[in-house]
Amino acid sequence: MADIDANTKKAAQVGASMGMHLSADFPSVPTGSDPKSQQIAAELNAFLDAARKEINTYNQSVDALRAGATAIPEAINATDQSGADTVNRSAEGGTYTI
Repeated sequence: MADIDANTKKAAQVGASMGMHLSADFPSVPTGSDPKSQQIAAELNAFLDAARKEINTYNQSVDALRAGATAIPEAINATDQSGADTVNRSAEGGTYTI
């Protein structure tokens, strides 16, 4: 395998650390025995369930962003390596038409 000048490891490391996951851990909702407290608790629980769903979607987006940002330098590295290997093979003799 030929040596290539591009070093994309740092770019891949940066890509892997992009964004920040949000926590979906919330304190438990206080409950009470009277109807008003129970109604408030039910509404708070519904709100927190919706927030957890949105946070999960956001965290999946962060994961996709990281995967894409990591894949780009890896693809560049593979392409550069392929080109370097082609140049090395051309020194062994033969003609390459571009």
